[in-house]
Amino acid sequence: MAVVEPYTRIHVRQSAAVYAPRPVGREREEEFAISVKFYKPCYIRRSLSDPPHIERSLITHVVVLLPFSMVKQKRHESFYRGTMKQYLSDIGVSETLHTEILDQLFPVIDAAETYEVPILLAIFDGTYRRDSDEILSFTPTAESAIEGLEKVRLDAAIIGQSPTCAICWIDFAPEDVGQLMVTRMPCSHCYHGDCIVRWLSVNHRCPMCRYPMPVETQPSSSSNPLSPPPN
Repeated sequence: MAVVEPYTRIHVRQSAAVYAPRPVGREREEEFAISVKFYKPCYIRRSLSDPPHIERSLITHVVVLLPFSMVKQKRHESFYRGTMKQYLSDIGVSETLHTEILDQLFPVIDAAETYEVPILLAIFDGTYRRDSDEILSFTPTAESAIEGLEKVRLDAAIIGQSPTCAICWIDFAPEDVGQLMVTRMPCSHCYHGDCIVRWLSVNHRCPMCRYPMPVETQPSSSSNPLSPPPN
């Protein structure tokens, strides 16, 4: 019998490479474009011996246009939070995620220096499914091994080998080459640093090839590598 557990991830970044088409005839000046992508992915593992398989489904993609000078003013933040909540509700994002999403979005808006570079807001509201009756037990990686992982700058070779972080399912962007720091496993697979640290804290194998890392002597009580961190 399949066991299904929820998994959510929110990703926000400002980048000139973000696809944010404006409606035909919408030529107002100084409008800030926020490209909202809502995914309902499913992370599947049939047994411990099988590699993970990701089914990523884009539910909807909308572009929200907000007046740049207004949305950056603290006194208007409450109003525009309400506006964004309505957009999120309209595309089916659970209200339980709204506050977390907006708490990550508005600091990026505040830090933006120009309205000409859009923001990507990617929301992954998915599931972790294992099609097996066996109880999956995960052994954490030794803390010293996690701390010793190599940090490297993203380059074209890394994107060629690992175009997507297989934990959060967010693609490595070409414009981040030479700027974004990623973490490389001994097997050469690369991940976002916070993603792989969370994974290895409860699972000692690479999520892509199952390369084994050194383990702690006392396993963690957690059994789900995709559980969100405590509040």
